[in-house]
Amino acid sequence: MKESRQCCLMQSQDFDLVVSGINRGDNLGLHVIYSGTVGAAEEAAIKGVPAIAVSLDNYKALTPEGFMAGAAYVVALIQALYPSNGAAKLQLSHLAHVVVNINIPAQDPFQGFYLAHQGSGIVDLNFQQVTPETPDKKEGHYMETVGNECEAKTPQHAQQPVGVRTFRNFAGAVCWDETPGSDSWAVQQGWVSVTPLGLKGDITAQSQGLSTSSLRPNLEVISTLSAAMKAAAHSLGVSVAASPKL
Repeated sequence: MKESRQCCLMQSQDFDLVVSGINRGDNLGLHVIYSGTVGAAEEAAIKGVPAIAVSLDNYKALTPEGFMAGAAYVVALIQALYPSNGAAKLQLSHLAHVVVNINIPAQDPFQGFYLAHQGSGIVDLNFQQVTPETPDKKEGHYMETVGNECEAKTPQHAQQPVGVRTFRNFAGAVCWDETPGSDSWAVQQGWVSVTPLGLKGDITAQSQGLSTSSLRPNLEVISTLSAAMKAAAHSLGVSVAASPKL
């Protein structure tokens, strides 16, 4: 995203919206810190372009069919944010420098949209050496998370020169944030979580713990997203709810 925005072919283009994803695997809680999907959306937000990062909480989704239900929700939300008559163009300025982080549950049907606050959940890293004797359970992603159970997945071991060791990241300890209203809680309950994220991460005297000033969205952002979520939910015939912290 950064390179495309700096490219001479793109410097004369105005973008209404950037959508990053759909990523195979969640970007809930503290995962957003090192997420490439969220990072691409952040590059757009730095330029003042409204940006959406979308992730599917299902590493087993290996075909387009696995993404279709979640994609329908994303399309409905985008259509609500960008109606054909352009009535919401002014309101979209509230989403400049904001990343709308969307996480989709593994299984549909979904309950609907949930305006969630960012949780503190995370899956720890667990790097282990891979040898030719390491069981090759499945090619593809190294980790699958289903509920609270993590199962390591080892890709085929490539032939390495003498003296070179290979390490892969397996699933470590899972630390879910089960606080009602958090993004991981919402996804576990079957909601499509929608969480507005800021670009700055400093801690001020008014903030406490992980709830930093930069992640406390303003009323205009909340109002814009709430209205769009209600319109999208109505078009899909589903429910909409929100965290008491927002």
